Amino acid sequence: GPGNDAVGLLAFLSILDRLRGICPSTDSDSWEREAELAAKKEKMVTLLDFAIEEWEDTIINRLRPDLEQRGLVGAVRTESCDVTEPFDSERNTVALFGQGRSQSENGSRVGAGYNHGLTAGMSLPYDFFLISYLLSETRERWDSFVLGIINAAKPGALFYFAEPKPWQLHRLIQLCQRKQTEKEINGSGETWVPSVSFLWLDSSMHRPSMQVLDGRVGPAVLLALK
Repeated sequence: GPGNDAVGLLAFLSILDRLRGICPSTDSDSWEREAELAAKKEKMVTLLDFAIEEWEDTIINRLRPDLEQRGLVGAVRTESCDVTEPFDSERNTVALFGQGRSQSENGSRVGAGYNHGLTAGMSLPYDFFLISYLLSETRERWDSFVLGIINAAKPGALFYFAEPKPWQLHRLIQLCQRKQTEKEINGSGETWVPSVSFLWLDSSMHRPSMQVLDGRVGPAVLLALK
């Protein structure tokens, strides 16, 4: 469900912070001090899922306080999105660019407002995007959403894709390359901005001849850099 890869990334970043001396060493028992220092990093996580409310009730609401107490994250947003809808649909625009749903005094959820066209030309503020076991589930209905977030991401943003098999990741690479080629050759695809670099992180990482195949030992993992 949403958040499992994010927790792994946050834990990894926490280790890097300690190595760089930003946080206390691992033998420190002062979680409060560690939380205070890590909060200065202002790490923000946004968890998106079609059924996010079900995940909130069962996992996220129990996990969030622990992550905040340990200083692994400063804020956690949760939003419902639908990757089979266009990137700029109302639901997806609010999920990606909105302020998130907040808890009201009576416990109800308050949604962010929507203004069509407000986000045109805006960049997404995130440094890292984690997309797991999603492209294979939605097959070829994710094009607008995934290409949209790549296009709207700020320069230098990283994308981590993990899938049971690489076939949809091969398709992602082909779509990005096709968009870039169309823009360079005939000027079409004016709205396509990035030139994206890809790196396989799975069992094919050091075997380039195997990367075009669909066989992997374990899941297929692809890193993309905008």
